[in-house]
Amino acid sequence: MFAGQQFCRRCGARTAPLEGEAPTQILPGTAAAPPPPSASATTTLPPQRGTGTDLWGPRHTGPQTPFPSFSHTAPLAPAAPPPRGWRWLIPLLLGLLLIGALGGALGVAMLSGPNKKIIVVDKGMHPPAPPAPPGLAPGETVLDDAGAITTADETVLTKTFELGDAAVFTLKNTQGDIVVEGWDEDRVELKVTKRGGSAEDRQAARVRLTQTDELLALSSADNRQVKVFYEVKLPRSLERVELSSRSGDVRVSQFRGALAVSLQNGDIELDDLRGPVEAKLVNGDIEVVYRDAEREGPHDFTNVNGDVTVRLFEGMDADLSASIVNGSINVDNRLGFQPQKRPPGWHVDTRLGDGGPPLTVKNVNGSIVFKR
Repeated sequence: MFAGQQFCRRCGARTAPLEGEAPTQILPGTAAAPPPPSASATTTLPPQRGTGTDLWGPRHTGPQTPFPSFSHTAPLAPAAPPPRGWRWLIPLLLGLLLIGALGGALGVAMLSGPNKKIIVVDKGMHPPAPPAPPGLAPGETVLDDAGAITTADETVLTKTFELGDAAVFTLKNTQGDIVVEGWDEDRVELKVTKRGGSAEDRQAARVRLTQTDELLALSSADNRQVKVFYEVKLPRSLERVELSSRSGDVRVSQFRGALAVSLQNGDIELDDLRGPVEAKLVNGDIEVVYRDAEREGPHDFTNVNGDVTVRLFEGMDADLSASIVNGSINVDNRLGFQPQKRPPGWHVDTRLGDGGPPLTVKNVNGSIVFKR
C-alpha cells in the first residue's frame, strides 16, 4: 500500500484513512499473486465483503475494479521491418515507373513536334523502306529537272515513260493548260513547261511523280508565281485517263479509253473520243466533236456557267438527253429534232439513229448548241 491509497489494488476493499502503509490482508485459499494483467485484458475479481469502517460506520462494498490510472499497460511492440530480401523491390518499382513516364513524354514530343518522326522496325528478313522525302506521299518522287532548258521566263522539261495499254494515267494541275493526245506508241511522252517567276520560283514549283506498272500519276505544287503547262502523248487505247485542274484549258483528242475531266475555270475541248467520257466544268465553255459513228460507253457533259457545243456525226446512234435551267438550246435543223420548253428550262429527249449509249448534256447558265 502507498500513502493515500483508499482501496486494495487486489481485492478492491476499502481501507481505513490512515497515513502511511496499512496492513494488507491475504485472503484465504489464494496463492501467490498472479502476474499483472496485460494492457489488452482485464480480470474481474470475485465480490468481497468490505472489512473497513469510515465516518458513517460499517459498509458493504460490491465488486470493484481498479482505477484506470493505476493499471499496468504494456508498451506496444514496434512493427516488424520487412524482410531484407524484399527491400530492393521498392526502389526498383519506382525506377521502372520513372523510366516509363520519361519514355512516354519523349514519344509524345516526337510525334507532336515540328520535326515528328515515326520509326518502324522491320523484324523480317527485309530492311525497312526509306522514308518518303519531306512533303511527299509514300511512293512519290519529284520529277527530275536534269536536262531542262531554262530561259529568262520559262523552263521546259521533256521526259519519256514506258506504259502499257492496261495502265491508268492521272494528272492534277493547279494553273496552266493540259493537252493530251492519243497515239499508237506504247510509251508516254511528257513535256512540262513552267512559265513565270524567277528560275528559283520555277524550280520550287515541283512536279510530283508516282510510277508503277499500272499507274503514272503527275501533280503540280501550288505556286502563284508559276504556271505549269503539260503536253502529253500517250497510248491511244490506255485503259483510263483522269485530268483535273483549277485554272487553265484542257484539250484531249484521238483517245479510245475512258476519260474523266474536272475543271474549275477554263475551256474543255474534246475531239474524236470513243470510250466512256465524263466532263465537268464550273466556269467556261465545253466543245465536243464526234468524227466517227463508233462510240463505246456513255458520254456525260456538265457545265455551270458557259456554253456547251456538241458536233454530232451523221449516222451515229445514241440516246440523247439535254437540259438547261437559264438559257437556250439551239439545234441544227438537219438533225431532225427540236428542244421543248418545260420547267425549269429547255429540254431535249430523243433518239439518234437506232439509239445507243447515253449522250447527256446538262447546263445551268448559258446555252447548249447541237451542230452537224
